[in-house]
Amino acid sequence: MLAALDLATGKLGGTDHRSRELVDKVLLALAEDGAVMFTPEMNQRLLTPMDRHCALWIGGEFKHLMRRL
Repeated sequence: MLAALDLATGKLGGTDHRSRELVDKVLLALAEDGAVMFTPEMNQRLLTPMDRHCALWIGGEFKHLMRRL
């Protein structure tokens, strides 16, 4: 994911300096391009507070898992 962000933004490095808005935008673009697929965690009880915070809202539900296609 970070490599895709680096390509999209022209910047290198970790996520500490990237806004949530930018990260979500790039991840959604990857999904729209068919590069990745996001799915919800079926067992919601397994989710940590951080998992919930990091989830993407796509198609009317929160998605927690990403798979490269």
